[in-house]
Amino acid sequence: MKPDPVVSVVMPVFNAKRYVGEAVQSILNQTYKDFEMIAVDDASTDGSGEVLRSFEDPRLVVLTHDTNGGYPVAMNTGLSQARGRYMARMDADDVSDARRLERQVAFLERHPEYGMVASRALRLTPNGYTYNPEPYLNEAYVSENWEDVMNGARLFTDGTVLVERSLVEAVGGYRTYRRSGQDVDLWLRILELGRPMATLTEPLYGRRVLPSALTFGSQTIAKNKIPRLLALERRRNGTDAVMQGDAPPAPEDEGAGKEAREWRVQALWTTAIRCLEAGDLPGGWSFAKAAFAVAEPNPVYLKTTLRHLARGIRLLPTLIPAGKVLRASHRFP
Repeated sequence: MKPDPVVSVVMPVFNAKRYVGEAVQSILNQTYKDFEMIAVDDASTDGSGEVLRSFEDPRLVVLTHDTNGGYPVAMNTGLSQARGRYMARMDADDVSDARRLERQVAFLERHPEYGMVASRALRLTPNGYTYNPEPYLNEAYVSENWEDVMNGARLFTDGTVLVERSLVEAVGGYRTYRRSGQDVDLWLRILELGRPMATLTEPLYGRRVLPSALTFGSQTIAKNKIPRLLALERRRNGTDAVMQGDAPPAPEDEGAGKEAREWRVQALWTTAIRCLEAGDLPGGWSFAKAAFAVAEPNPVYLKTTLRHLARGIRLLPTLIPAGKVLRASHRFP
């Protein structure tokens, strides 16, 4: 009988055929070798499952859902089969640096007071080129607490987290009152156990940013409030509505409001420019199209659109003359 691995990497997968092979390979290429990888195909319809099953590596286990349940359900499926002391998150359209697990496991073994460790991430354009608008930090790591997650001051990206699996089990794993965005809910409940977390300041992860991402969704602002409202309820009462078997709070849907829509247009245009600055012209165009679709022919967003469009046009001469719109020097890691 094989001994249990130290790390179980759990990756939910839904319709990520274009990227999932690169995501899997980035884990199989880790310098740290004592791990298993559990990929949960959440009823994909685009051939993602076939890509997963094409790998012939005994460290990769592929589980399949007959019906799509959303990534919290998929994460719980993977966790139910996990054997490692640590659980590492991984998203199917992202990439892990080859040194990620080695650095994270070493940190927790040197610092047992921490129950979780994450890392900063570089952002990836749709075609895999990096940009990182965040400032460089001199510290090797920073401590993060409940308040940092609550108020959005955290430095880490959800997919970078490595956590003691016993802590995940202690709080009951992922809660499924929503089909997405449940990482914050889990991190807050784990931090409430009293163990701090750390974020390594070296970027060890590439987070791919796509126009279709939930980050740019019309209901994202409202939905992101729910785990925080529940956390405040637990702080006041020691329990929350979901623990009591009730429905979670339903904050006002701000997705259709002028402020939220303006934020979406601004965020999409900003990312379009980031893609162009990284050298990814097709990626930039995909975000520009999404920004146009959200703005529609509305004069409220015309000024924002024209400002970013002019900036993008000024960048084009730097991208096209050499005949290369994708600069290989920008590839992750």
